[in-house]
Amino acid sequence: MFLLLSSPPEPIQIPTHDLPTLLASDSSLYPSTLTLQTLRSWYRAAPQLFLSFLPSSPSPTHAPSTLVLLPLRAAPWRALVDGRLKEEDMREEMLSWDGEAEEGVGLHVWHIERGEGWDGRRGRFGDVCWAALEEAVRRRREKRWRGRVLGLSALTVTRPGHALFARLGFSDSPAFPREVILRGGEGSLRRVPYAGSTNGHYAGEEVVGQVRMMDLSRADPWGVDLKI
Repeated sequence: MFLLLSSPPEPIQIPTHDLPTLLASDSSLYPSTLTLQTLRSWYRAAPQLFLSFLPSSPSPTHAPSTLVLLPLRAAPWRALVDGRLKEEDMREEMLSWDGEAEEGVGLHVWHIERGEGWDGRRGRFGDVCWAALEEAVRRRREKRWRGRVLGLSALTVTRPGHALFARLGFSDSPAFPREVILRGGEGSLRRVPYAGSTNGHYAGEEVVGQVRMMDLSRADPWGVDLKI
């Protein structure tokens, strides 16, 4: 299923001074009320899960590829997957990585982005991210972590994003209220409830994305083993 090189690239921790750029990149695809203050609070809770993959050939024009995972406690993770909790409303106290969450955690992929400098010879970016996720859990367990991963989730907006997680075994959350993202005349983005086929336009505005929550859990009806 996964096509990785023998030595996939080793990610580094995203530095704090890159958080504003990370927020701007995410907001360019998914409009929300998420603030830099909230993003920084997530970072405080699990900085080691803010990952950056540097380009194989460093260049000022080649931004690094990024992967951000948020370890949510069981109750808020299930609320997120069901649509009862919005991403921008997640708080630092809902996350647990260094401490013990006896009920387990759900790992939510908040941001995943392949930079322009990514070299395909290093492997498929999605597969490299999966390997990085497994390595993060392995390292946590080396510290005698008694927690468990309940499942994984990701909010997708673009077709490539949805296809990536579908290939990794994720499926749409049936309870999550789907939305579409519209671009207005001045280029501003907004989210509205999904109302079926839009043919690329809705209320006179261009549809630039569909918001879908996807998840992969041990309770998956196909019996998927997360192996983490």
